Formats: sequence, structure tokens, C-alpha cells
Amino acid sequence: MLGKFTLNWSGGIKIWKTADKNGAAVKGAEVTPGQVSNYWVEGLGPSRSMAAEQIALIWTDVAANTVPKLMDKVNFTVYEVTGAMNVPGFSMHEYQVRTPINSNFVAVFASATSGTIGDVSFVAENGRPLITNTNILWAGGPIIGTYRVSPDISVDNFFVDREVNVVQVSIATAIADNKIVIQPDPVQHATESTVILSVDPRLIPDTIVANLLVKRLEGPAVGGNMRGVRFIEFGMIQN
Repeated sequence: MLGKFTLNWSGGIKIWKTADKNGAAVKGAEVTPGQVSNYWVEGLGPSRSMAAEQIALIWTDVAANTVPKLMDKVNFTVYEVTGAMNVPGFSMHEYQVRTPINSNFVAVFASATSGTIGDVSFVAENGRPLITNTNILWAGGPIIGTYRVSPDISVDNFFVDREVNVVQVSIATAIADNKIVIQPDPVQHATESTVILSVDPRLIPDTIVANLLVKRLEGPAVGGNMRGVRFIEFGMIQN
């Protein structure tokens, strides 16, 4: 078959030549027949509908100047999973799954290792749960925690596992290293008697001010490299 093969794809995805996204593929670039080429697909946002994204293999007979012919195609459905990926030990964070707008997906947080999944809530749109939210309380580090998301509970073995770097944060225990100031008569929450407001509405100062010395940060080690610590050192501790 004379001519050339090229790849084309829809606007909701991006194609990469390597797993670490080092080198993007170019639309319309020629594909060599008989040569194995690997590509990685990145979703740029939740699909508008099921199987909305597409990669197409096109053949063009250059000599005959004919209309390009679709030789093969593969369709994708993109859903979005978000949440903190580098966290201090014993901290709780919100995680979210956003499914395609025009689909029948009902996403669930199926399980977690080194973490406890809290209550799950749904945000509905057009009568169906579009967004699934939950909180995960992570154990102490340094460990790699994981959580599993099933974008559609009606389909067996359809899931994604996400890794979370849980960093051990060690606080100095000497009294001289730490300073905690509590304003007199702190204000309790109006309806929750066990909750103290962090900011006293009657006073300018905060209700509680704590200056704590972090003695050590230790993240999980993978391949001899410590993960997660760099983000926490730069102040990205999610509350």
C-alpha cells in the first residue's frame, strides 16, 4: 500500500512519546509501517460524553492525491481524579472524581491503603451524580499510601490506583523549641460546644498561635530517592 500513515486525535486529549511526558507527539506526524511505536494518552479534562475522545490512523495516497482514508481508530472516555498527592502524616485531605457529563457513570472510592476513607458525598447535575467527594485520613509516614477509584461501579475491573506520598513530620519535643499562645477565654462554636474558633471574632489576634519547630521531614524512599518532602519543605502543607 503506497502512501503514508499519520495520526490525528481529538482536542480533549494530548499524546506523548514517553510515560514521563518528555516529548509531545505532533498531529499529522507520519507513522512508519512495520515499526512499533508507543504512545501515552493524557486527558485534558472530563469528556463531554462516553467515548468522546478519539485517536485515528489515517492513510493518504500521496501519488494519487486521494481523500485521506480512516484505517483504524480507538476511542477514550476521560474522567478526572483530583486531590493532594504529597501530604504530612496523620492529615486529612479532600479527594474528588469528576465523571463525563453525558454518561451514566457513578464513581466510588473503593478502597485505600495506609488511609481511611471518610463519608462520601455527591454533586448532582441533570439528575445524575457528576462529582463524587470524600476525605481520606492518612496514617503516619513515611509511607506511600494509595486509594482506588472506580469511575463506574457497574463495570467490573474498571478502576485506577493513585499513589500519595505521606511524609513523616517530626516536631521537636523540647519546651524551649516550641511556643504556643492561647488567648484568654477562647470563643466556642455557636452550635458545636467542643469546637473552638481559630479566630476570635471579638479580638484582632488569633485565638491560638503556635510556633512549632520541625525537627525532621522524612518521605517514602523509592529507588533510593525520597519522595514528597520537597513540596512540604516549600510550604505546600495542605490543611
